[in-house]
Amino acid sequence: GNPYLVAVGVGEFKDAAIHKRPTADGDAKALHALLTAPGADGRPAVLGIPADRAKLLTSAAATREAIVKAVEAAVENTTKDDLIVLAFFGRGSAVAEKPCFFTGDTVFKDRAKKALTPADLEPAFK
Repeated sequence: GNPYLVAVGVGEFKDAAIHKRPTADGDAKALHALLTAPGADGRPAVLGIPADRAKLLTSAAATREAIVKAVEAAVENTTKDDLIVLAFFGRGSAVAEKPCFFTGDTVFKDRAKKALTPADLEPAFK
């Protein structure tokens, strides 16, 4: 199959109530670099994911909508035999009884509106 990568790193938040995760952006960038880099011989070093099949979102661009669109694109551009790597580096909490992932624009008290929840991704995987 043809692998596809969505790497999300959110370490900076607009809301001071959410503690920074200083390594999140760098962790996402490092994974992206590892999985997209060719080896010394030109063949894929690890997965060798082509640039058009790898999406990197960091603090400034990783909104809930952008993450959902990236995951939707991954699902739309893969088949049942393809590997999708979803990697999330950052902070999270709960909304009611479900987990959530804080995006850069999440405000803790309004996390149900801005944070990413599993319900946001369910339509892409149906």
